[in-house]
Amino acid sequence: MARIKVRARAVDMLGRQQIAGIPTAVHELFKNAHDAYADNVRVDYFRADELFILRDDGIGMTLEDFEGRWLTLGTESKVGANDPGKQPWTGPRNATARAITGEKGIGRLAIAAIGPQVLVLTRSVRPSGLGSLVVSLIQWGLFEIPGLDLEAIEVPVVELEGGKLPDLGVVTGLADRIRANIWQLGDRIPGDIGKRLLSELDMADFDPGSVYAQIDGPTLAGDDFGTHFFIRPTNPVLADDIEQSDDAGSEATPLEKMLLGFGNTMMPQGGEPPISAQFWDHREDGVSRDLIGGSAFFTPAEFDSADHHIDGEFDEFGQFTGTVSVYGQPARQHTIVWPDSTGRPTECGPFRLRFAYLQGSLKDSRVPPDEWARLSGKLNKIGGLYVYRDNIRILPYGNSDFDFVGIERRRTKSAQDWFFSYRRIFGAVELTHSRNSNLVEKAGREGFRANRAYREMTSMLENFFERLAIDFFRPTSQFGSEFNSIKAEINQEAKLLAKRATKTKERQAEFKTELDTFFTSIEKGDPTREAERIRAMTEERLSAVATIKSPEAAADALINAEADARRAVAALEKSITVVKPRALGMNKSLTSDWNAYQQNSERIRREVVMPLLVQVEERISEVAAVNEIDVDRRRRLITSLEQRRSSTENEATRLRRQVLERTTGLSQQVDTMARKALERMASGFDLIFAEVGRTDISDMSESDLTHLQRGWENRADVIAKDARDLLEALGEQLVSLTGAVAEGGTLDATTAALESRADALEEQLDMYSELAQSGMAIGIVQHEFANTVKRIRTAIAQLQPWAYGTSEIREIRDDLSDGFDHLDSYLTLFTPLSRRLHRKPVELSGEEIRNYLFEVFNDRLRRHDIKLVATPAFRSKVILALPPIILPSFVNIVDNAIHWITTVPGGEREILLDADEDLFLISNSGPGIPLRIADRIFEFGATEKIGGRGMGLFIARQALRSNGLDLTLQAAGENVRPQFAIGPRE
Repeated sequence: MARIKVRARAVDMLGRQQIAGIPTAVHELFKNAHDAYADNVRVDYFRADELFILRDDGIGMTLEDFEGRWLTLGTESKVGANDPGKQPWTGPRNATARAITGEKGIGRLAIAAIGPQVLVLTRSVRPSGLGSLVVSLIQWGLFEIPGLDLEAIEVPVVELEGGKLPDLGVVTGLADRIRANIWQLGDRIPGDIGKRLLSELDMADFDPGSVYAQIDGPTLAGDDFGTHFFIRPTNPVLADDIEQSDDAGSEATPLEKMLLGFGNTMMPQGGEPPISAQFWDHREDGVSRDLIGGSAFFTPAEFDSADHHIDGEFDEFGQFTGTVSVYGQPARQHTIVWPDSTGRPTECGPFRLRFAYLQGSLKDSRVPPDEWARLSGKLNKIGGLYVYRDNIRILPYGNSDFDFVGIERRRTKSAQDWFFSYRRIFGAVELTHSRNSNLVEKAGREGFRANRAYREMTSMLENFFERLAIDFFRPTSQFGSEFNSIKAEINQEAKLLAKRATKTKERQAEFKTELDTFFTSIEKGDPTREAERIRAMTEERLSAVATIKSPEAAADALINAEADARRAVAALEKSITVVKPRALGMNKSLTSDWNAYQQNSERIRREVVMPLLVQVEERISEVAAVNEIDVDRRRRLITSLEQRRSSTENEATRLRRQVLERTTGLSQQVDTMARKALERMASGFDLIFAEVGRTDISDMSESDLTHLQRGWENRADVIAKDARDLLEALGEQLVSLTGAVAEGGTLDATTAALESRADALEEQLDMYSELAQSGMAIGIVQHEFANTVKRIRTAIAQLQPWAYGTSEIREIRDDLSDGFDHLDSYLTLFTPLSRRLHRKPVELSGEEIRNYLFEVFNDRLRRHDIKLVATPAFRSKVILALPPIILPSFVNIVDNAIHWITTVPGGEREILLDADEDLFLISNSGPGIPLRIADRIFEFGATEKIGGRGMGLFIARQALRSNGLDLTLQAAGENVRPQFAIGPRE
């Protein structure tokens, strides 16, 4: 009797060759973890070690399960698992019963696509308790060899009791058994294939226990259970599938396309998916990141923020009933009929559809610009209509390049008519096993089989999107009034804001130029030189007065000299005066420049202008007294005031004339717009009456005439509304302007204040966002650094016995210890941000601080030929502070000083550490800090360094202030030696 035989290659053909790619294979393993009632499934991919680990905390497998089910093809273990009468055991956590996602018994073979061999670790839990740990090593390459029967290949398996993990010996022992199997098969394995298999087995030389110690997540130690796969080496394609995600372009990587959204997490009030999935990529540079967790997929908040929302059900006959919300307006009940319905229940069964839609153009969207840009970028990568069955994603639905309902095909024909774009949609078709059992996945997980049920579902969805566009999103849509009117309002607002933004940028540029001129002038010392010129000119005039014999002529000359001096001082004061336009909204940078201007302008008035004016008055009085010139003091006073009145009246007359001209222009413009509105209205009515005159209504039915009349009346109403809206808007603006003028203000000033406030809030939000990201990054660094600290300190301690006996090793050990202590101290600068500091202040002397700085920077100082000089005052000064706060702050300042000193070629290179009664002072011979940025350098993100992040001084100041100290800039100016101060906070 003949028998059907199975070659080993059947395993490869049913597994690796059946799967579209590695991400699809990982998706299959995630689904197996779901079916095993795991709460968590996690991948850790170590690129440098070519090690891929997939772990779940499901109910695991017994030895009997592993051999009789996992190693057996086409098992019936999941067949009928979704029958309504089944009552499965859901594990010790009493999980809710789940719909089983696999039934064919071949999905596990997909693991061969990830790498050529896998170490399987699984511990079961059953109502009777924990099972033993089953460990097996499978070399998939053996199943690719032609001519081998399945019986010829050995899969070694061992059991470990007592909660133990396999060590290196267990793993290499399993590899040795496979080597023996290869040698036993001899010539049946081609030579080159045999060498490859043996070299791959050489990579099965790791200790799983050591690997577990380096990563978080599920483990199999002690009483833990689940199934874990260690795959090494990995398929090189895996790195390519991931690496594309570093591209700033709009295309999603294969891994993102297949694994993002494994569980449906995007829906508000949708509940948590039954299983949480993570994929951690551990790069060679030490950076680790979860590629599919957190907010990598769409979130409920993003779903809510979109422009339009649709939520409803297709019943068993294919008819849609649900709600449509346009631009956040109250949801409208709506029904869409499927024209292909036969009156009989459909094969596909009823299902739910929920999705959100973001307008493709910012000017048409109500979403804030920054959020619209961020969400648009996400949609360009992973937007689409996903399909979920019992909250688990069905591939490849949702991929942006898999438009299974033909939305883009119709849009290509007429974008205006069909409205929707597949890449602006994010939502899901929600299926269940119980209601949609006739929708069957293909063996290769490439979507549903194209049976009648699938064709019905796609037909319903295609008709739905067509009718929805016709009903709501066309200019002539029956229910499109809300969409069209709100879109028109948004467009109009966008135009007004764009015009305002253009005008504001022009005004900001002009204002910035004036501020630039001011700062350039004071950095060059122009006000001081001009004051000296006025002083010298006045002195020369006064000397000439003393030579005049006639008392009356001398008095006139003295008064004229005083008037000219005052005019010169007024001109000097005007030269340092910048007037901020009342209607100007300012961003953070411009506000900072304006604040710096006010401080420096006031300083120059206080230190230069006022002393000059006082000196001029005193010299005039002195010359009058010495030369006995009889000058009436009242005459001098009146002359000064008359001069000011004349100047002020001339300026006021000029401004009044300008206001009257602009008022006339406004009146003419308003009159022109009102006249045009009336003309358009009259022209519109004329066209309607002309059309009425050309229409023969004698043979029309009453219903046709009524329909025609209603159309003309609607057009007349639109014409009237347009005219009324424009004239009312003009009237309201004039009323607002009149009220603002009456109250002594202006509308532009109010708008400018709102613009400045909005800009400040937007920049503040950006800063907080970046600061939050930095804080999270710091938290991760601290967590990882804490673990690394322990290992490094242990390693240094282990060197100690050899260091005592060997001077060379002792020197290396001491260098390692000192360098690590410095690194540890420097990184603790970040500790206050996470509130983990629990140390007490100690007394630190300047000498100790100087020694610490020498230890940290000695090599750099010597390399750049920079002197670090400490005065006796600095060395002897003592401060009570936390070393992890004060020392890194000094390090930060000195580090910046070294950087800037090296940017100046030649000259003196020095960092001076000094002190006064209250403060430590740190100055350097580098370039001066311009006055305009003297305060800004302490702001988060502000930096003048190429490639700098602008965090150091901000963090140092915040850390010091949180402990009662402060960091300030004492000396600023482009030609001034910069000096920082650390001391008690005022």
